Amino acid sequence: EDYAATLSTNFRSNLNKARNKLAREPAVEFEIAHEPGAIQAMLPDILQIEASGWKGTAGTAILNDPRLMDFYSRQIAAFASRGGVMLSRLRVDGHTISGEYCMVDSQTLYVIKLAYDENAARLAPGNALLERMFRSIHGQYGLRYINLVGSPPWFAQWNPVRVPVWRVQICGPGLRARGDRITINVQKK
Repeated sequence: EDYAATLSTNFRSNLNKARNKLAREPAVEFEIAHEPGAIQAMLPDILQIEASGWKGTAGTAILNDPRLMDFYSRQIAAFASRGGVMLSRLRVDGHTISGEYCMVDSQTLYVIKLAYDENAARLAPGNALLERMFRSIHGQYGLRYINLVGSPPWFAQWNPVRVPVWRVQICGPGLRARGDRITINVQKK
């Protein structure tokens, strides 16, 4: 509630309206997958919702790129058993309207991917899912921070704390030849 007080009056009003619209929908479910089996069960749904909108049309969805599929599969294999991966979704009447792929480290939830069904836009599904995550992760999982990872314009409504970073790209001879690079973000002190 203290955090919500930092949001603009207009945005709080929009969240309330979205919450009220959702309350009128049939069978609204909010789910978090934190255990490896639950993550594997929810992952296809999250990937499908991510590919259902503009990312699928543009060919940038995870499902469209075997290398990305391999990357996320390896990430889940390496981190899920240690509590380092968390997925969530918001469903209405059995249909997923938004989903998140998150990483967890040092009391921080990193929202890596957030996607929603564009046909459900009137329900503000992305913001509705984020709000439910904000309200649930502190008590249930002991997390203190949420990092929205990136800066799409609509994230600004959440009034995030901006942490300046330096972006360092390392291109060794072998990496440059393949067109790959390693990017490291370092927090400025």
